[in-house]
Amino acid sequence: MPGRFECWLSTGRRIGRTALLAAALLFGAPGHVPAAGTLPPMTYDTATHLVTLALTAGEGGGYNFDGYAHGALVLKVPTGSMVQVTLQNLASDVPHSAGLSPWADRIKGSGLATAFPGSAPTDFDTGVTSHDPPQRFSFTARAAGRYALACGVPGHALIGMWDELDVVDGLTTTSTTAK
Repeated sequence: MPGRFECWLSTGRRIGRTALLAAALLFGAPGHVPAAGTLPPMTYDTATHLVTLALTAGEGGGYNFDGYAHGALVLKVPTGSMVQVTLQNLASDVPHSAGLSPWADRIKGSGLATAFPGSAPTDFDTGVTSHDPPQRFSFTARAAGRYALACGVPGHALIGMWDELDVVDGLTTTSTTAK
């Protein structure tokens, strides 16, 4: 029947949607390809303490930022810097967003809190598609610590659409690495 979603195992047995979702939650959703992405561009102006970060969501059709998910991407910014984030979503039919949340929120299903004032866009929980303008938001990295750069669309962080953003005291530049 056209339009019906089915997934078949190599044994010839059909998997239902519930079993497929459970497998994605246990083993990772599409897009979890550590060290297979492209490090996102991030710049730092030492005179103004301005960090600019350009993210791309949905690379390869997955639930990821620039090809990274499940914390495989680690970004570091100096404490006190102003961080400006732009997110473009490549997916036309799956909305994605980005925002900075407390580290413990990275595995919540929905209702992610923001780490700092302004650290998520107003459409954090609804996201944007490739048909929408990019999301933009900015915040001051006020306190040192480990935070989650996560998608706020319900269920996306839960299946692994999050990475790590560390705010580091005494840091004089930014860094972007893959685990």
